Amino acid sequence: MKTLQKIVEASALIAAEGGVSKVGYNREQKYSYRRAEDVFASVNKALVKTGLAVWPESVEFLSGDVTQTKSGSRIAISTIRVTYRVRATEGDDNGITVISVGCGSDTMDKGPAKAMTMAYKIAMGQLFSIPFEATDAEEPVEEDDGPPEELLARAKEAASKGLGQYQVFFLALTKEERLSLQSVHESLKQAAQEADAKQTVEQTPQANTPRAKARMGE
Repeated sequence: MKTLQKIVEASALIAAEGGVSKVGYNREQKYSYRRAEDVFASVNKALVKTGLAVWPESVEFLSGDVTQTKSGSRIAISTIRVTYRVRATEGDDNGITVISVGCGSDTMDKGPAKAMTMAYKIAMGQLFSIPFEATDAEEPVEEDDGPPEELLARAKEAASKGLGQYQVFFLALTKEERLSLQSVHESLKQAAQEADAKQTVEQTPQANTPRAKARMGE
């Protein structure tokens, strides 16, 4: 079967190049992992050289849950099942199917996209025998402890002064500090926008005040 032969060749190519190194590092849980982009780059090179094509035939949404971290942020967790078709570009066989499950979490709407990324990463790892450890997760879903209290206090103070002040504060942070604030970033932006709205209302003169009457020529 042409497809199976090509899969073996692709696996050999990936292994010959040293597999996929663990260059990603999860600072919160302190472990190294193989990044999805590195897996995709290695697999794509092998697919092109051997003449293999891979595409999703079907996607099934299994579950969507919402949890809350200790810092109060809401995280949406999406779980999907994807069936991939793997087929040689030459020959007349129908290829094979590979079924994978992926889970992705996000504070906004990127959970399903992250789940698709994880499903493909796992599928390619199984298909081409790329070793993944049990903790080799691209997007850990465990609750985090949130940002350091001192950093969070500074962020809240900046947000209380409006969106402009919060943006200046956020851009002045280091990359690590921004990542630490990621779980509460959206809620802080919303608080900053509410502070702007409150200031606008407070600065708008009421119709029956002397200042307002003077503006209206009374």
